[in-house]
Amino acid sequence: GEPSEDRQLPYTGTHGVFRLHIGPRPRAQQRVRVELIVPEHDKPLDVRLNGIPCPWSGLVEPKHVKAAGLENLESKRHIYNVSPKAISDGYNLIEVRAKQKVTINWVEISVK
Repeated sequence: GEPSEDRQLPYTGTHGVFRLHIGPRPRAQQRVRVELIVPEHDKPLDVRLNGIPCPWSGLVEPKHVKAAGLENLESKRHIYNVSPKAISDGYNLIEVRAKQKVTINWVEISVK
């Protein structure tokens, strides 16, 4: 990704830019997703990873929270699918755009 202003969570605004390090590039058979927690917002956002759009896959409750028997205190996660050509070794740049101000409490690149 390109250099940008650092963002810390929670972030409130209409254009959040977050740089996350993932280590080595995921293998071809692995699924990669961007996961966001955006309380009180249940509509898709414009999410890009390294400039490539990531389609919205919906809202989900994290499986690890359910498996642990914990009650999810946060909102459901927004899930965005990542194209294999979008992800790279090391640092990756996630851009989140919204039509109105939103608060983002969590940003994650999930590799499974």
